[in-house]
Amino acid sequence: MCGEHEGGKTADRNETGRMEHPEAERPNLEQLLDELGYQPRHADWLFMRSLGSAHQQKLLARLAGLLEIRRGKTVEKASETAGVSVPTMYRLKKLWQNEDGRTLESLASFVVRRVRGPGRKDRLQAAREVARRLAGRGGMVDDLSTKAFAHLVQERSPDRISMTAALAIARDARRRGKLTAGRLATDYGRTIVLDSCAVSLTLAPSAGHPSTIAILALVVEAGAGLILAANVSDEREAARSQEKALEQARQFIAAEGIDVAEGKPADLHVVVGPDGDVFSAMFRLAMVRRLGSDSVTARGVRRFGRAAIDVIGPDLGRLRLLPAATQGGSVSAAAIRTLGRNPVPLEVAQSVVDRTVKAHNAPILKKLRSLAILAPGGEGGIMEAALANALHRPPPPRTTRIIL
Repeated sequence: MCGEHEGGKTADRNETGRMEHPEAERPNLEQLLDELGYQPRHADWLFMRSLGSAHQQKLLARLAGLLEIRRGKTVEKASETAGVSVPTMYRLKKLWQNEDGRTLESLASFVVRRVRGPGRKDRLQAAREVARRLAGRGGMVDDLSTKAFAHLVQERSPDRISMTAALAIARDARRRGKLTAGRLATDYGRTIVLDSCAVSLTLAPSAGHPSTIAILALVVEAGAGLILAANVSDEREAARSQEKALEQARQFIAAEGIDVAEGKPADLHVVVGPDGDVFSAMFRLAMVRRLGSDSVTARGVRRFGRAAIDVIGPDLGRLRLLPAATQGGSVSAAAIRTLGRNPVPLEVAQSVVDRTVKAHNAPILKKLRSLAILAPGGEGGIMEAALANALHRPPPPRTTRIIL
């Protein structure tokens, strides 16, 4: 009997008889979600963490049943896999087909019910329309922070919505508003942000150093929200990672041919990463000397990630930016585990980030290439000039055309 009870509940054991944590099942959950084509949100993983082992197993069974339907099996057969009645399986299928109500929490309910209360969808849609109109006015909200814009959406909405919903709606409206032809023609390429922020990836121990949270050096074009570079490091290498990201951004702009030809060099704003060794101090001084103190933020632990989040939001696919964890890794382990991440080598973390950034950039690049605002032939332009100045390297020579 020893070891079989803890807190009055039977502990889970695997086939070898050892204790097994519910998180051990999470790779199976991720596989099911991938095959179902569902990208879980941060709230989904938080909800999964709140479930006991038995309830997690019931949720996995229902997802497996939905996957069988997707593969062409009958609802009757799927209901056996899911461990529910045939009528309940039909309701689960209908619920999963409704993208507005598709969440892990909705499937885990023991009596299938609507996830959203009456009228919630209409309230959110009305708030989105308010945000769209406000964002369309350009100058009225351009100078507001995202939080101030969200408060404005709350005030102007005909029905009450939560601040969390208002923030999500405000960010989405801003992103959509930026990708209009008129806004891109005036704003794209004019401002670049270099930021440093912890991200929901844990790096495995290496070279005698313990496991640590990953730090992301982000170079973001503010007009369209295009990510020009995203380099992963640990906190000790954050400054070197930022310098490397600036060079990677130059290479990305040249390779994709996405610079803007005319105008003064873009404004580059630098948020210096965590304080560390001598190199980080040298990097800070170099940025101040080359860009001016007004363009460099290097003080205060609250500086990290704010500029990037204001442009692209806190979520990148299944990854989440964690500003408070950037200096000293002050984040609870649960905040990372909710995303199902086990410690990984640096190169694996970089690969995850690269795939995520590529998916983020794809629709933005498509939109940019449909407009006649890019430098001809991919030649150096205003963004290249700004990055070259920050790196103290001359930009590539511009091609001179002589017409005889």
